[in-house]
Amino acid sequence: MDAYDLLALGALVLALLPIVHFDLTQTRIPNLANLALAATGLGIHLITAPDWRTLAFDGGRIVGVAVVLVGIGWLVARWRPNARIGAGDIKFLMAASPWVGFVGAFYVFALASGILVVFSLTQAALAPATGDWWRPRPFGPMLCIALVLIFLLTRIN
Repeated sequence: MDAYDLLALGALVLALLPIVHFDLTQTRIPNLANLALAATGLGIHLITAPDWRTLAFDGGRIVGVAVVLVGIGWLVARWRPNARIGAGDIKFLMAASPWVGFVGAFYVFALASGILVVFSLTQAALAPATGDWWRPRPFGPMLCIALVLIFLLTRIN
């Protein structure tokens, strides 16, 4: 990792802190926090490639992620009516795509799902007597952890 990557990592972590806070306290991800995440990613890209094509490419990634995730959400709702992909999660992954790319956004989703499964199973094993281990968990912090991990993995030489 070079100095640019460390600067980008710091900006990413600072953009993710409000998302984690809001999702843990209010179980929602505000649109403004997602917008800040996307704008920070676009800004970091424009530092290295100040060109209209950078904006167009990142905008295309955001739209592509939105189209695919809305389609997947529609299919999931048809297959299992109780299961769903939340709109906040879709917006987060759209905002994450400037950071990790089109395919990276789906890696973030898959890794966050795995982290949540491991967290829930660990909680169930450690606290079976409480009976509340099965309650829904905020997904935003898992998405944030996964985004940082995928970002770091893409920067390893």
